[in-house]
Amino acid sequence: MFNNKTVSIFLNTKPDAPIIYLNTFSDEGQKVYEATQAIGCPPFTLVAISDLDWNHDMVPWDSPPAFKNAEPCTGGADEYLRLLTEEIIPMAEKEIAGAPRWRGIVGYSLAGLFALYAIYRTDLFSRFGSMPDSL
Repeated sequence: MFNNKTVSIFLNTKPDAPIIYLNTFSDEGQKVYEATQAIGCPPFTLVAISDLDWNHDMVPWDSPPAFKNAEPCTGGADEYLRLLTEEIIPMAEKEIAGAPRWRGIVGYSLAGLFALYAIYRTDLFSRFGSMPDSL
C-alpha cells in the first residue's frame, strides 16, 4: 500500500521482460494479466495500481463535473505521478530480475488520460496505451 493505493505485481521470470504499469478503477490486475496470457502476449511484468482517487489522481487539472450528480475533478495528477515515479516504480522494479527492456503505462477512461499525460511529464515510459479515454 502506498498512500492507500493497492499495488499488485504480476511477475514474469524472464529477466529482460518489459514492465507495464496499469492504473485501474478497481482491482482488475489479475483479470487483465490472465487475459493477456490467454491470448499469448509476449512475456511482461504487470504492475496494477488500484484504490485510486479517480477524479483526483488521474486528472491534470480542475474541472467541473462532466455529468449531473457527478463529482468534480480536482487535478491531482502531478501529485500521483510523483508517488508513482518516486515510490511505486522503484519498489516494483526491486521485485524483478534485471532491468526491464522497456517501461509502459496504460489505462482506460481517466487513467488513459493520465497515461498520455505521464509520457509528457516524465521520460520513464517509452510506451503508453489509452483506451476509451477522456480526451
